[in-house]
Amino acid sequence: IPAFYSCYLLRSTVSRTSHYIGSTPNIHRRLQQHNGLSKGGAVRTSRESLRPWEVACIVHGFPSQVAALQFEWAWQHPHLTRHISEDNRITTAKSKPAGPDGTRTRKKPPAPRISINARVHNLHLLLRSKTFERMPLAVGFFCEDVHTMWTKWSKKASGAPRSGITVTLYEPPDTPSSRAGALDPPPTALSQIDVTYAHIKPYLEKTRALLTPDMNCRCSVCRKKMEASESLLLVCPHDGCVAVSHLSCLSSHFLGEDEFVPIGGDCPSCNSHTSWGLLAKELSLRTRGQSLVEELFKPPRVRAKAKTSEKTPMPDVDSEE
Repeated sequence: IPAFYSCYLLRSTVSRTSHYIGSTPNIHRRLQQHNGLSKGGAVRTSRESLRPWEVACIVHGFPSQVAALQFEWAWQHPHLTRHISEDNRITTAKSKPAGPDGTRTRKKPPAPRISINARVHNLHLLLRSKTFERMPLAVGFFCEDVHTMWTKWSKKASGAPRSGITVTLYEPPDTPSSRAGALDPPPTALSQIDVTYAHIKPYLEKTRALLTPDMNCRCSVCRKKMEASESLLLVCPHDGCVAVSHLSCLSSHFLGEDEFVPIGGDCPSCNSHTSWGLLAKELSLRTRGQSLVEELFKPPRVRAKAKTSEKTPMPDVDSEE
């Protein structure tokens, strides 16, 4: 499971009606590419007359790149996607006659012009679809007016995304000028987004300490004794709790009636609510991302201080001599 993968909505700061939808594992780098500050970007955002672009909102927490790309395509084509039902669809394409007599229609209708307000409404609909509603997603807004669009639509919409999907309005951090050097760029709200595995490092340290060859513990659900050689073991991420469970046992414990993919639940030991997405991310990193784990725990490289060359001081010269 990637550390971070998001779909994002960009808006031109020059032309407020121009916007762009994409996906990326690194939103900071991608924004620089769209604004021409580094190589890459997209043809649609390369026009200098529309730069700079700003991030209006992002959706992150996708369990794979494929899931993010599916969401991206559906968000780009709300008039075609199967993730929005015909009854709920607010964006439709009008078919135009293809022949001179007006009897034949185009096989593929032209894409309709979609406002940023409609993009936000379609985002609301996609988060309620059966495909995406059980993913551990989160929404972040970086423009207050776009967040207001979301709030207004949420009040009048017939349904709502599940309660576990968090919605955050990010505000620029207050950083004293003395903390940053004269050449340092000012911090932005986007810099609050962590796109690395750094946030999961304490959790990995805990699992490494518990899942040792001489471990002696029982599954917190079925109470059977477990061996460290078993790869599919989950550890409670909460501080002070050392509960270890079989993957199959804990997923069954979290699943409700007629559910197939767990979202989360209360730990059988400490009763703290636990996100299934966090458990799955740690397990996949521990069992399939050994090189990433080694990189995460690699001690920081200490740079050798440059030796200061001893220079013979120049003698003071009196101008009167």
